[in-house]
Amino acid sequence: APSLWPSQEAIARLTGVDPDLVTTMEEQVRLWLHDDLNTVNTFRVLLLYLERLGFYLPDFKGTDRVSSVARDLILQASYSSLCVGMRPSVVSAAALISVRKGKGLVPVWPVVLQVMTGYTDLFIPDLATCISFFDNILGRSSVAAAGDATAAGGGGG
Repeated sequence: APSLWPSQEAIARLTGVDPDLVTTMEEQVRLWLHDDLNTVNTFRVLLLYLERLGFYLPDFKGTDRVSSVARDLILQASYSSLCVGMRPSVVSAAALISVRKGKGLVPVWPVVLQVMTGYTDLFIPDLATCISFFDNILGRSSVAAAGDATAAGGGGG
């Protein structure tokens, strides 16, 4: 909540940066993000999805590769105008789906995440757009991959 954030003066005292410069930097960041401060939450949403899948458990050391690739995709999305304004949950879901498809993990969108998010159809426009974007980054055809994802998505998980 903005009321809990430190004042510009407090930031200036702690950093040694002029308060006017802090204000200017904040305005530039808000402008760049189109005032969508939810952007910073995309990584937290991904972490929540991974935790829900049990990736925090010691037996899941190999999944670090999944999470690191998904984080890289989300970072690349932050540089793209395609994902601006999309909900963090959609961007995170699409990144995780693309990575799970690429690694052959079935189902690509486990039931536990379907129930948690309400995303049971991978062809929801924003989700499908993000999946296609990430599939292109990973060098896959999203049309064939989307069909595979739907076929694999109905299982347990």
